[in-house]
Amino acid sequence: MAQVIGRRCRTNACAVVSTGYETWDFSRFDLTEWQRLDTVLTQLANRNMVLVPFSIMLGTNGQPRIDTPANRDLFLRYWVARWGGFWNATFQPFSEWEEDYSESDVLAIINRIYELDGGRHLVSVHPLYRGTSGVQNATAYSYHTIQDKLASYNNYMKYVNTFGGLYYSVKKPMLAHECLWEGNLYQGNVGLDMGQMRRGAWVIALSGGQINYCDEVIIPRGYQTTYFENSFSVIGKAMEPQGWLYPYLDILGDLMESLPLAQMGQNSTISSTQTCLFTHGVRYVTYAPNGGTFTVNLTGTSGTFDGQWLNPRTGAWGTTFNVEGGAVRNVTAPDTDDWVLRLVHQ
Repeated sequence: MAQVIGRRCRTNACAVVSTGYETWDFSRFDLTEWQRLDTVLTQLANRNMVLVPFSIMLGTNGQPRIDTPANRDLFLRYWVARWGGFWNATFQPFSEWEEDYSESDVLAIINRIYELDGGRHLVSVHPLYRGTSGVQNATAYSYHTIQDKLASYNNYMKYVNTFGGLYYSVKKPMLAHECLWEGNLYQGNVGLDMGQMRRGAWVIALSGGQINYCDEVIIPRGYQTTYFENSFSVIGKAMEPQGWLYPYLDILGDLMESLPLAQMGQNSTISSTQTCLFTHGVRYVTYAPNGGTFTVNLTGTSGTFDGQWLNPRTGAWGTTFNVEGGAVRNVTAPDTDDWVLRLVHQ
């Protein structure tokens, strides 16, 4: 999973001129900053990792917007030319775009990037809201970027609606860009509860989403604040939390990498738990966040399936058992903790 999304960057890519107060010259570029980005892209490429920029065009989060259409086009032409040779660059122009851009603004910008780049790199925008729009339907828009943090306990099942709604309305790849965020100010205690985070990760993955996990925390162990932020990835094990979700993501990633995902779809109605990736009649993977007894709809599929339980807390697989096709079948997890069920046709 680390090969898909490496890190996001937030940068001031245009020149700042000091004249007693800060002003911006959008016709000139901060070459030192761009050279740093070149270094980051090169280092990430050596690790097979991709960079997703964050707010590189400014205009949101209280930052100034590029002042004229001519300077905006100058910036886009420079940006595409500068990153065009990097295989691991993506184009995400700004953060929560609804704060300062109209839908027509965004469409003009991503269509211009697509035109300049020839469609060779992925293009998306970071949204404030989850709903579909003309932006998400645009040819230039490569994948969904989703911001939908866990804000309270036991609300991880909201991801069924978030990702399921996008999957069926605008069928494009889905990136959980800002959903699981350890120590985030807006997640409160949920951000440090690995049981909630783990459940959220499995619901996202088995609803067809790709996960970008952030472990941003402050010193000492606590939460991000509005005035200070840092990350475990930068500081390392000298501080806590120490990337506590990573072992659980390893277990999830191992299973996902073992599946023929290009041949699988998702459907929230096959399993009564509402999370299921499947190839009809061949393979089903479903998640039960609270274990217990639930149903899997195998109607229309004859024969027998090999069933097996995966413990998402330890990575251990249980013994194989038989599940007959041809009907809606009841299955019972080993207990009331969270479990993953894999069914493969014999």
